[in-house]
Amino acid sequence: MTVVDEQLKTPESSPLRVGEVQVVTQEIAHDRKGHEYTLRRLKVGDESDLNPHLRDIFREEGNQLEQALRHNPHWGSTEIKEGVVSVATDNKAAHWLYYNPDGTPTQLLDWAAKFPTAIALEPLQRLEQGGHWLPGGGPDDRSLELYTYMSDAIGLRSRARIYSKRLVEIAEETHVSDMNIISLGSGASVPNIQATQALEKDNRSVHWKFFDFDPEALKFAQKLVDEKGFDYSTFDYGPEWINPKTGVVEPKGQNYLRAFGEQDESADVVDALGLWEYLKPNEAIRFAQTLIKKVKPGGSLIVSNMLPSRPQRELNQRAVGWPGLYLRSDTDLLDIVKAAGIDTKQVTMSHAEDGVYVVMEIKKQ
Repeated sequence: MTVVDEQLKTPESSPLRVGEVQVVTQEIAHDRKGHEYTLRRLKVGDESDLNPHLRDIFREEGNQLEQALRHNPHWGSTEIKEGVVSVATDNKAAHWLYYNPDGTPTQLLDWAAKFPTAIALEPLQRLEQGGHWLPGGGPDDRSLELYTYMSDAIGLRSRARIYSKRLVEIAEETHVSDMNIISLGSGASVPNIQATQALEKDNRSVHWKFFDFDPEALKFAQKLVDEKGFDYSTFDYGPEWINPKTGVVEPKGQNYLRAFGEQDESADVVDALGLWEYLKPNEAIRFAQTLIKKVKPGGSLIVSNMLPSRPQRELNQRAVGWPGLYLRSDTDLLDIVKAAGIDTKQVTMSHAEDGVYVVMEIKKQ
């Protein structure tokens, strides 16, 4: 990596508050293919910081499981299909997660049965306030510790907080008090709700348009929004239907491709925080080409991607068994941007210290 312009450095400071985002360095950089872009490295205050000793214990436990998986490539992988979790009998790392020493299942099996829906992410994002759909009405003690301290969960919360902070900054940069945001693959919308809280605290409002095929996740999002009771922001969940069992009007769900028909330059931001990493390269190229057109000048297209260099990758893929992701580096993402006909100089890559995700922002000129 070569710095070709200015570099911004933030001096070391006291520990961050939970949810606080701090830029450590910001630089104009080139990747190995010569793509020029802005690279930011960030610190994000997290719940796991409140007990560094316990966080370090779980990090070391995860590292040991990761090494065991790498040393035993013949071990089978956890597979989840239509709510059924199949744990390979020889995969000791997976058994540590999903079974107690006496062979009885842990609550994590009920959690994993929701993969890959956004509802499965919600307990990791909301911790004690989340997971009411789990047996017992919430995470048990062991599950809550894993949701708090394991690297995937920390990274998930980091990307949401980076996104939330950028929305406030974009509103300030563009002098917009009422933002219009199109969210694709919005799912349970926990990051969107957190961002709305931040914007309303800044005396701004958001008008959301959600595009997600999963009606269960949208219904869950609607419940969370109603619980928050926002004063100014609005939420469009897409087409509705009357549930014949309950007689209640509910979101029906809609494919994200419907967003391609939205009016050009109608949104301050288009996001696909949780969707992008499921797209094949050719789908991602088309996605970027089409949706950057929906963004107003000065606004942004924001996506995120799990990194191939992330810590405990084997643990995520083979033990936890989260399916269907395309892990991508900065260079992989910049290749997609370039293939979409977009200048990589419009791109900012934001990396949190946890190293799990990169948040990519394409600024509309």
